[in-house]
Amino acid sequence: MNTPALRFAPYRPLTDRLLYGLALFGLLVVVHLWLQTERGFDRGCLGFSAPDPTFDCEAVVQSDAGKVFGVSNVVWGLLFYVLVAWMSAAVVFVGDGWRAKIKQARAVLLFFGFAYSAYLLYVQSVQIGEFCLLCLMSALTVAAMFAVQVGEMVRLPAGLRGMVTRHRPGEPRLYAALGIVLLLVAVADVVYFKSLPAPGTPAVAAAETPPATAAANTARPGAECRYSEEIPPVADYDRFFSIGDPYQGNLEAPVTVIEFFDPNCPHCKALHPVMKQVVEANRERARFYLIPFVVFPQSMLQTEALYVAAQEGKYFEMIDAQFAHQQQGGLDMNRLRTLAAGLGMDPDRFQARVERGMHLDQIRRIREELAAIGLRGVPAVMINGRVVDPAARSTTCLNHLIASAAGTP
Repeated sequence: MNTPALRFAPYRPLTDRLLYGLALFGLLVVVHLWLQTERGFDRGCLGFSAPDPTFDCEAVVQSDAGKVFGVSNVVWGLLFYVLVAWMSAAVVFVGDGWRAKIKQARAVLLFFGFAYSAYLLYVQSVQIGEFCLLCLMSALTVAAMFAVQVGEMVRLPAGLRGMVTRHRPGEPRLYAALGIVLLLVAVADVVYFKSLPAPGTPAVAAAETPPATAAANTARPGAECRYSEEIPPVADYDRFFSIGDPYQGNLEAPVTVIEFFDPNCPHCKALHPVMKQVVEANRERARFYLIPFVVFPQSMLQTEALYVAAQEGKYFEMIDAQFAHQQQGGLDMNRLRTLAAGLGMDPDRFQARVERGMHLDQIRRIREELAAIGLRGVPAVMINGRVVDPAARSTTCLNHLIASAAGTP
């Protein structure tokens, strides 16, 4: 009667150590993913360099597949790895009866984890078209654990059975040491990234800037304020907007500033107050357009809502409202109805217009045209067809570049 359970019963130090170590590594990956999600991946997927166009972790995490039953995959990942680590350590301290049950439960858990990781890979490659490097690392970790689990279920020859089932007195100390190492590395990771400046703030605050450096920046703003060298100038930049599109500033001004944004982009939300200051400082010398560039799938509905709001003269107000209520996973129709009502629009008529999807082709066209010129991420600021370098998206630099384009001091 107990034959099926015996397949999981032997205590195999090598496989259990491997599963325990891989589960600890997976925990570190998920903790790091949580930290980068909190920061909006402002320093790339891994958090140690500039954003890499090869991977778009933010698009993957913010997608509909980023949650299960309303709970983030980061939380599910933490629970998964904690359970696997606990089960792999528990077999050291229990008898054969409980060991068999724990290993059965672990095998089932790893099967579902492997299946779900495969599903997420499918979503990234087929539905989203973007990959998250940290998610791929987690998927590889799960695949390795699943392979180890399958290998553990293989019945060994009689000559090897004694070698792999022998209990070792120092085993509990080994597991405890690995757990302590995990804790120290995780704490160091959290402390380091929590100590960095918040996303959207300058690397050095004005109050912390040494006087000599501050004076130099004031005297020579053009030294740091530059355009991107990766994206060539766009001569026909006026194709990104039409005569009837909402704008701010002076329509007859010689400078046209276009900000491309996604309503679910945390970096765009951080840049929004900066651009408001720039608009106020340059109303006479420039005209400003805010053009949606949909990066996240859930932003299609919100972008359509922006265009519908524009029909009632509430375009910029709707942008402000969506940024103010930005949340992971995007805003659903009920939330958008509430925002529309708060702006004085009839929510029923607003919803009916949004659901028609009259602007979906325009949204897709802009996305395709921007991708064709090499622009893949948001936010992006374009001045007379030249894309501003991400490091120069500050009030000082933008004011300087606009003044230079207008030919005024």
